[in-house]
Amino acid sequence: MVTWPSGPGRSTGYWVGTVKALVIDNDRAIRDLLVTAFESRGMSATTCCDGAAAQRALAVRADYDIVVLGLALRGNDGWGLLRWVRTHSSVRQLPVVLLTGRSIVCGHACAWMDTVSAVISKGSFSMRYFDRAVNKALAG
Repeated sequence: MVTWPSGPGRSTGYWVGTVKALVIDNDRAIRDLLVTAFESRGMSATTCCDGAAAQRALAVRADYDIVVLGLALRGNDGWGLLRWVRTHSSVRQLPVVLLTGRSIVCGHACAWMDTVSAVISKGSFSMRYFDRAVNKALAG
């Protein structure tokens, strides 16, 4: 069970309990950084480097609590994977945080923006913003 901490530690914004994250990005350094960030906060994280592997992981194991999704992926890109997630009942309600190194250009993408919990820019990444994005996603 995942709960919001109460009392003196509340200001840290860290979640208490077993949070399982799926980190999907084409850049190994980014995946490693995010795994370290999740694990340092008492959460667990699994990684995938492309959309096809992520889709297989989500189809086999639907017990993730949060997905951090890079947009530039080989094969099924981030938008395609987000579309797949939002149309499959076993994972439809998963909170998704988008991770991008570029500005998001509207078009077909804008239709899916309201289905994500937060967007993290690789260019201005900070642990403080990571915490805010993850907390927002997990809070629903």
